[in-house]
Amino acid sequence: MHVSHLLIAIVLLCSICLVYTCSGSEINEDIRLHKNYHLINDRTCGLVYHNRIVGGKNARIGQFPWMAQIKLGWEENESSSSIQNRWFFVICGGVIVNKFYVLSAAHCILDTNSYSLGIALGEHTTNQDPDCEQNVCAPRVQYRAIERIIKHSEHDGSKFLNDIALIRLRNPIKFNDYVKPICLVTDDQGLNFTNEYAEVAGWGVTSPEINEKSNVLQTLKLKIGPEDYCSALYCRAMAFKNISTENPPKKTVICIGNEVGKDTCRGDSGGPAMKVLIKDGQPRYFLIGILSAGSTICANGSGAFFTDVSKYLRWILDNIQP
Repeated sequence: MHVSHLLIAIVLLCSICLVYTCSGSEINEDIRLHKNYHLINDRTCGLVYHNRIVGGKNARIGQFPWMAQIKLGWEENESSSSIQNRWFFVICGGVIVNKFYVLSAAHCILDTNSYSLGIALGEHTTNQDPDCEQNVCAPRVQYRAIERIIKHSEHDGSKFLNDIALIRLRNPIKFNDYVKPICLVTDDQGLNFTNEYAEVAGWGVTSPEINEKSNVLQTLKLKIGPEDYCSALYCRAMAFKNISTENPPKKTVICIGNEVGKDTCRGDSGGPAMKVLIKDGQPRYFLIGILSAGSTICANGSGAFFTDVSKYLRWILDNIQP
């Protein structure tokens, strides 16, 4: 695993950089009063009925049923048996928000024209369908055409800001144990994940020396960096790109991973950083970040930037429809 093609350097120092600050207006507002709140966090979100893997690389079938693949290609008839061959290869990851929406990174989508893209759901091993493990087989992969792409209007790829996009599917997703939505954190007051571990997943490159994406969904646990570390890392990246850091953005970016040999990599962009939290008395997976950018040299110990999804809850709710 690693990140996208966006460039980050960690060898330059930033002379002046302020720590990110947050106004707190989004945090203090009770987002559950939003008219579209009922469209997220249903009773099935974030639940997994399969054993979690520890210390491995390959994810288990059904371990992350909210994972989505954004694939290049097109096929009008979604029920066609040849559709998987018409969507050629994975360009990014994403996560299921509800039956009509997938959340990903804005930089994964060059424009809002959806004719060349498709979504694969319930995928695990890209060259197998159905996926089977220990004599148990998942349902066949669901393929969906895209009805609309909603990129954040203030996305700035050069500064890794507002790197978030919603993808509305033409037809609804059919939920099962292997395909379901992830939960969104709707109240982050008092939540501080600094120095805790997040789980990441994707089909990106698995070795910095070999530019070849994985056929099997990969998973990894990475440490969440403190705010001052993230701010400094951001400043160094901007200094390398000769972009002013006199007015750094509000804290909308999380830095995850700082261990040599463990990282996200090219092709993982748009994929999730996840934490298990308790909801309705049950442990569930919650989405805390969307992979935005990282080092061009995978696993060099610098970590990667993730869009802090909790800061975009109102934007998500404002832009989804029943």
